[in-house]
Amino acid sequence: MKVHVKMFSIPGICEASREMEFALCEGDLKELLNLLQEEVGDAPLPLDNLLILHNGRALVKNENAQFSDGDDLWILPQISGG
Repeated sequence: MKVHVKMFSIPGICEASREMEFALCEGDLKELLNLLQEEVGDAPLPLDNLLILHNGRALVKNENAQFSDGDDLWILPQISGG
């Protein structure tokens, strides 16, 4: 299954927005994060400071979400109100 990922600018990870497509075997969040880590290189993903949107809805990162073919994920820095 293919999942479309848009990663917005994240300091220390990527300077500009990027769009990627991953072919998943298991179709779960853990697999996706492992592939994404390989894509961005040595800098660890700051999961505690990221917001992940799955088809427009916020994803709970401590639950291992399942994806379907053609799903869209957006990864962006978490925004705090104030």
